[in-house]
Amino acid sequence: MIIRKYDKKDLEEILQLFYNTVHNINIKDYTLEQVNTWAPKIPEKKKWEKFLYGNKTFVAVINQKIVGFSDLREDGYLNTMYVSKNHQDQEIATTLLRRIEQEAQNLNISKLTTEASITAKDFFKKRGFNIVEKQNKKHNNMVFVNYIMEKNI
Repeated sequence: MIIRKYDKKDLEEILQLFYNTVHNINIKDYTLEQVNTWAPKIPEKKKWEKFLYGNKTFVAVINQKIVGFSDLREDGYLNTMYVSKNHQDQEIATTLLRRIEQEAQNLNISKLTTEASITAKDFFKKRGFNIVEKQNKKHNNMVFVNYIMEKNI
């Protein structure tokens, strides 16, 4: 597995991975209406392009195929951590998180913060994140339970 920086040519593959992961993995913890709102069939490509390019975004690649991605803002906020529905439980997210933590140290960031889904909460807990607050977050007029979590690095 290779972890590399995001390139704009990765956009379509990342959007498909995101859609498939939310609709096949997160559906276990959220309703169909929620996952359709979270990951619509037709994504806002310009918004995603700006977001992925504007943050420190990394992709995990196996055999020239993107199997995961994550990003870090310069304020220490980890916004995304998604692994392909076909590559769950293979240490891909752990490897991405190590790369994010390394990048945070390079940027002199001492604390990571994330808003973990119900699905991702245990992953982050096992890797040293603490729950700060359970919240009901509104996104496109739909309410989602997630968890604000932090980790000192």
